[in-house]
Amino acid sequence: FRRVLFRSLIALSFVSEHQKAQIQDNAFNYVLRGREFLEKGDEASATAYFAASNKMFPSLLARGNAVLHMPPIPKRFFAHDGALVAVAYSPDGKTLLTAGGTLGAKLWNASTGQALSRPMKLEGSLTAAAFSRDGSKLVLGDTQGTARIFEVATQKPIGRTMEHKKEITSLFFSDDGTRVLTASVDGTAREWNAQTGVPLPPRMEHDRPLYMAVFNSRGDRVLTLDKEGAVQLWEAATGNALGDSIKVDLKGAPAWYKPNVAFSPDGRVFLACGW
Repeated sequence: FRRVLFRSLIALSFVSEHQKAQIQDNAFNYVLRGREFLEKGDEASATAYFAASNKMFPSLLARGNAVLHMPPIPKRFFAHDGALVAVAYSPDGKTLLTAGGTLGAKLWNASTGQALSRPMKLEGSLTAAAFSRDGSKLVLGDTQGTARIFEVATQKPIGRTMEHKKEITSLFFSDDGTRVLTASVDGTAREWNAQTGVPLPPRMEHDRPLYMAVFNSRGDRVLTLDKEGAVQLWEAATGNALGDSIKVDLKGAPAWYKPNVAFSPDGRVFLACGW
C-alpha cells in the first residue's frame, strides 16, 4: 500500500509540474505577443497581453519586464466601452471619472475597479469633464456646446443646462466650487453659477476657437488659450483683458497636439507652452 501511495504521489507531482510548465509557457508566449504589439505602437493590445500574462504567472512577467524593458503593468482596467476624452481622479483619490463619446461618463471605485454609477449623458458626444475641488460635483460638456453639472453622490443633474454655440473644449471649477468656467470652439469663455447653471457676466472672447480656460487658485483671474496659440489673462469679475495677449509657437505642431496653460499654486504666475 505504501509503495502504491508513493507512486501515486510521484505521479501527482509530475502532473502538477507539467501543468505549471504549461502555464509558464503560455504566460511567456503572452509576454512575447505583447512585445510584438508594443513594437508596432499598439500599446492597448500590448497591455492586454501583459496583464493576462501577469495574471497567469506574475513572477515570469516581472522577469520579462527586466529583460525586455517593458512598461509597468496596470493594476486594473476600467471598461468604458467607448472612446475616452477625459479621465480624472476625485480629490480624495477614491473615485475615478471616465468620460467620452455618446456613452457618457461613469464613476468607478479607484481601488476595486467596480462601477459606481450608470452612464451620465448629454445630448451630444462628450468632449470634456471635470471634478469640483471638494469632489461633490462634476461637470460634463459635449459636441453640441452644452454643459451640465451633476451631483456625484446621486449622479443627478444640478441646475439648468449651460449653453455655448459650438463644442465645449474645456471645463474648470473655481477652487471654492461656486463657479464653473467653460471654453468653446465658438471662441468664448464663460463663468456660470455652479449650483443653478445661470450664466455670470461677462463673456470673454477670442476671434479664434478656444482650446481651454482656467481659473487661478483665488478665482479672480482667468487664463484662456486659443487655436492660434494666443494666451490672454482676464479679470474674472469684470471680463476685462489684463494686458496684451502673448502667443506660443505652434508652427509644425501635428493636428492632434494641443498647447497648455497653467497658473502657479498661488495664482500669481502662469505658464504657457507651445510646440
